[in-house]
Amino acid sequence: DENGDPIRLPVVELLLDEPTRWDSVYVMINRLRTLQQAVTAFFDAWAQRNISDKRLSDIDWQFLQDLE
Repeated sequence: DENGDPIRLPVVELLLDEPTRWDSVYVMINRLRTLQQAVTAFFDAWAQRNISDKRLSDIDWQFLQDLE
């Protein structure tokens, strides 16, 4: 986290869309939101790499939250 303390999250994996399941995108987005703190920390840790274009903005996270 911002203080350098370990992030405590449930042990889960990111999910992929499953075309045969109608709710898989919804479940995938909810899982991503559950892992938001870890995903953000990942991008913070790899800030020097050329991956910043993949980072979700605050507006992106808000949009995902609004889908619920």
